[in-house]
Amino acid sequence: MVRVGQAWDVNLTRESKVSPETVP
Repeated sequence: MVRVGQAWDVNLTRESKVSPETVP
């Protein structure tokens, strides 16, 4: 899921200020 939403992952982590590893 993270692979398909790479851009979304970065966008979510940037707003939440959380590492990409914590994002599902």
